[in-house]
Amino acid sequence: MAIVQGLTHTAVALSTESSTDVGKFSDTSGIVVASIMVAIPLTSIIRRRTYEMFAALHFGLAVCAGVFVYLHNPTSDVLDAPKRYVVAAGGCLGLVWLVRLSMTVYRNVASSARLRVGPWNIRAGQYVYLTVPAVSHTAVGQSHPFYIAWWYRVNDDDYIVLISQKRQGFTQKIFHMKDNKLTNNYRSRAFIDGPYGQEMNLDAYDNVVLFATGIGIAGQLSHVAQLLRGYYDCGVKTKRVTLFWQVDAEIQLGWVADRMQQLLELDEKSQVLHIYLFVVGGFVSREASVTDFVNRGKRIVVTYKDMDAAYLTDAELGQHGGRTVISRG
Repeated sequence: MAIVQGLTHTAVALSTESSTDVGKFSDTSGIVVASIMVAIPLTSIIRRRTYEMFAALHFGLAVCAGVFVYLHNPTSDVLDAPKRYVVAAGGCLGLVWLVRLSMTVYRNVASSARLRVGPWNIRAGQYVYLTVPAVSHTAVGQSHPFYIAWWYRVNDDDYIVLISQKRQGFTQKIFHMKDNKLTNNYRSRAFIDGPYGQEMNLDAYDNVVLFATGIGIAGQLSHVAQLLRGYYDCGVKTKRVTLFWQVDAEIQLGWVADRMQQLLELDEKSQVLHIYLFVVGGFVSREASVTDFVNRGKRIVVTYKDMDAAYLTDAELGQHGGRTVISRG
């Protein structure tokens, strides 16, 4: 909305002002702000490939936009409107960063005294920002978002599980660090900021259909676990949970294979959960060359072809009555 309003303001100003007025410094600053407003959404193109560059560009452009908006205002007194609103917005941004930094230090940095931190109130679908200083010299200033796949407590200690797929940049360096160690039990200090995000209210529906592709399964497993716990606590209406997950290579099923078995064992009595897996490449099973699908247990079906989300959705809606909600991860 801010970008649309800013570009509209620029278009109106350019159409009503003369060419001599455009040369003024305040008007030039306004044109710079409009250019930045166009550039900020374009940075999302590189987000998936190089998140570090995206984060740096997005933050840098946002700061530049704030500076040039301030310079665009013709008033000289900082306390005069509208400059004071720009200053107030900058102050709010700084306060938010200060609060986040304080929470990160409070939760991650231990002092010499024994400090007991309250348990995290994690909900399904939330994510955290992860910082691993040992990755590189500049990593201490970088934070990367990861969905919380699941969580648990052992001896009053909180544990969260994050799933990472090896790509370029941060995740590639993480895997490189692990490969350089002689043991698979690699440990490194990390800082966690969060959790953030709101939980989807799925417990009021009779049927819940969840779709995921690739690493997106990390954002759906927590919903499955929470629905199953709510079902056995008699806290939800849900009678059927169906999970569809497509992967590019069969070996990727190993990311969450143990967790899926845990969820199925939790649901052994009522069998609310049904899992359908789709493998489109990187086949390692002999069944992939002789059949299109194979049953892995009672409620896991592996299909060796692309997932047709539209067909699967129609099938679920046609076979099972009641209120249905569909989520894509």
